[in-house]
Amino acid sequence: MQTQNLFPPEPAEIKMIQIRAGSQSPCPSPQYQFNKDDVGKVYKEFGEQYEARFLLFARMAVSDVAQKYTPHVFWTDRNKVALDMEHTLATMLKKEGYVTVDDFQLLHVNFPDKYEAMITDIQLQVQYKLTSEYQQKVTDVYKDIDVLRAENDANITAIQATAQAEASVLVNGASMTGFYAQQKAKADAYAALQANLTLSNQELLDYVKIRSLFSRPSGPGKPANTVVGSSKPSLVN
Repeated sequence: MQTQNLFPPEPAEIKMIQIRAGSQSPCPSPQYQFNKDDVGKVYKEFGEQYEARFLLFARMAVSDVAQKYTPHVFWTDRNKVALDMEHTLATMLKKEGYVTVDDFQLLHVNFPDKYEAMITDIQLQVQYKLTSEYQQKVTDVYKDIDVLRAENDANITAIQATAQAEASVLVNGASMTGFYAQQKAKADAYAALQANLTLSNQELLDYVKIRSLFSRPSGPGKPANTVVGSSKPSLVN
């Protein structure tokens, strides 16, 4: 901080001081401006040692505000602390030093090592918590995908099983329909034959038996001889 050799200073002069109240205290840097009408009051009250008095007032204001907040607040909401210090300092310098504070900056804050370690540990725990939450969300998404995939596979299996069952029913129905149609066609043909040849039912039955004998397959390993000598032909191997 530079000391002026002449007093009073220019009425519009803006001064800046840096307050260092110790290695474990905040280090603010306010700027203040002299008011033309109050220069006489400053000289009468403080003489040429006004800066030392202003520095004392500033240290008192900063110290009072700093004691209101925990180190965690300095870490997470430093702007709130700085605004409180600026308001308190401006009020005190206006009332006690007859100057106006135009700007205020909280340059840095030093704490004992245990507080620094505690704050760092808290922030690491917060980051770890957030990371764990994100990982859990990712795991939940994977699980939801697995459930959806399983439901989709089950639906596909059910659809395929239903399709196969319906296909089997249709095939069986078509086969049965074809079988009935074939049998009906045979019955109609035999009925027409019986009517055209004026055969009795027994004669028609004998005809069917004889026709079935001629339609038997022949060849190696199959019956070759057929003997017919009665109303009921016998097969001889």
